[in-house]
Amino acid sequence: MNLKLLNKKSIWLIIIFAITFTIAIRINEVKASASNIYYVSTNGNDSNQGTISSPFRTIKKGMMNLRQGDTLFIRGGIYSNERIDVVNMKGSTEKWYTVKNYPGEIATLDGKGVADVAMKFIGSSYWHIEGLEITNYRGAGIWLNGQSAANSNFQLIGLKIHNFNDPVISAYGTEGILGDGDSNFCTVKNCEIYDVGLLNNLKKDHGIYIGYGIKNWIIDANRIHDNSGAGIHMYGEPDGGSYCTVTNNLVYNNHNYGIVLASKATETNVYNNTLYNNSECDVYMRDGASGNTFKNNIFGSFGSNFNIEIMTGDVVNNSFDYNCYWKTDGQVIYRYTSGLNLNQWKSYGVESHSQYGDPKFINASGGNFRVYGNSRTTGMGIDDGKVPCYDYEGNLREAPTHEIGAYDYNILYDEFDNKTSKNSSNPVKYTIFGGGWRTMVDGSYVMEQYGEANKVMKAISGKATWDNYSVEAKVKMLTSGYGSDAGLIARCSDDGEVYYLVRLETSGITIYKVEHGNWTNLGYTTGNYSKDNWYNMGIICNGSMISASINGRIVKNVIDYSITKGKAGMYTSYYARWDNFKVSPRN
Repeated sequence: MNLKLLNKKSIWLIIIFAITFTIAIRINEVKASASNIYYVSTNGNDSNQGTISSPFRTIKKGMMNLRQGDTLFIRGGIYSNERIDVVNMKGSTEKWYTVKNYPGEIATLDGKGVADVAMKFIGSSYWHIEGLEITNYRGAGIWLNGQSAANSNFQLIGLKIHNFNDPVISAYGTEGILGDGDSNFCTVKNCEIYDVGLLNNLKKDHGIYIGYGIKNWIIDANRIHDNSGAGIHMYGEPDGGSYCTVTNNLVYNNHNYGIVLASKATETNVYNNTLYNNSECDVYMRDGASGNTFKNNIFGSFGSNFNIEIMTGDVVNNSFDYNCYWKTDGQVIYRYTSGLNLNQWKSYGVESHSQYGDPKFINASGGNFRVYGNSRTTGMGIDDGKVPCYDYEGNLREAPTHEIGAYDYNILYDEFDNKTSKNSSNPVKYTIFGGGWRTMVDGSYVMEQYGEANKVMKAISGKATWDNYSVEAKVKMLTSGYGSDAGLIARCSDDGEVYYLVRLETSGITIYKVEHGNWTNLGYTTGNYSKDNWYNMGIICNGSMISASINGRIVKNVIDYSITKGKAGMYTSYYARWDNFKVSPRN
């Protein structure tokens, strides 16, 4: 026997086996790490595979089937009496569990007045819950129960939670969202929570209730209203309700309190919230709630007992400034034993930059808490590094001055400064119709159309639903061999074919209605405007009134009923520049 030949064959067999085994391991690793997508439908069956064509029937089955990094889409429909208990299901920073409504469909969990809680989490982490409606439960919509095992890193986004009654899961009350024990690092954002506890109308039933160890929650850009107790309740004992951020929320029509910080709830930042018509007060503090900061808030419950109630002498070292108070009898604060007006409140070393009076909401009774341009809240806030970058609607808070309240007064603002971290993280996006557009430096960063001439060129942004607003910018006509003009556009259709235009030329300003290439001159005013100079220009649409402004002065008003809503933008037929482009709401 040829031993050398045998040894060579053996060696090659070993090498081939090793390579095959390694490939098999890698295939299994890839298969194990792949993220799966599952589906639930009211027409499904829990014996199915959970695919879009063969979905599960219950949300519980779908959620229990998930592994790290998986996503569950819930198709539209009503899911009755579902209760899901999630225990020890831990994701990671790279592999979140995701549960959300199927895009464009409404998925409703309905407790039918029988089930106690829709989703309860114990010892779980890295969960993203989005876009669901939860209603008619008796205890809570979502309960992060960290009493026996820690929860962490939850994102509760875009939920609609309402009509809860009877505190059957906790003696402390009924809650839209409940977090207790060791349940930290949770974000609640873009949710609407309302009609909690109205059957018994007790002080202990709240929109959001967190306490008993909770820390590091972000509660941002939610609409929380018409709850029997508080909109947001933060309870510190024995060590919690602390190091949280409460920003951009609309908290109104709650039967007792807007926001509660109690029992050693500390080191929480409460910025740019709008509170209105909360029956007892907007902010209620007691029992060692200290080290908290309140800035840029509208305390607008003018018919309440007080705007703020500080009930006990151990509520100390809290910072209040740049807020707006509104109270018909002037008694804005209850401090320990007596009521104070704003000047008396200032004597305690707080609110040196505060405002007092009607914030001029556009339609508070209808839930519209934007303010008119002459509101005492516009431009009166502060950016101390803790102000949220975006407002309630997700618009960039980027303006020469900062606002008080949940809305930035400008619904769009662009300095074209692509070196600014705020703009570069979420820049304004434009739809371009013709020309070559770029940002460049002209003293500061500006927008320039430089690529073409002798044709209509537009850069459009915003929302097709915008109706009454102003568009303003610094505008410069540039010298060219073809001609010079520049302008601003309002109420523009998505395809860029229908809009109002204020056009600046060297000889005057014209308001046009443009419809599919047909230009109608609605009004003209003469003037003398130079090329290569900056002008502050504006177009204002308020109902049927269309106005043109130059350097802060209205120069032409016209009436036209044709175009009722649309986007905003910039226009030129030649070469031009724009800076500080902004859109602001009007009545």
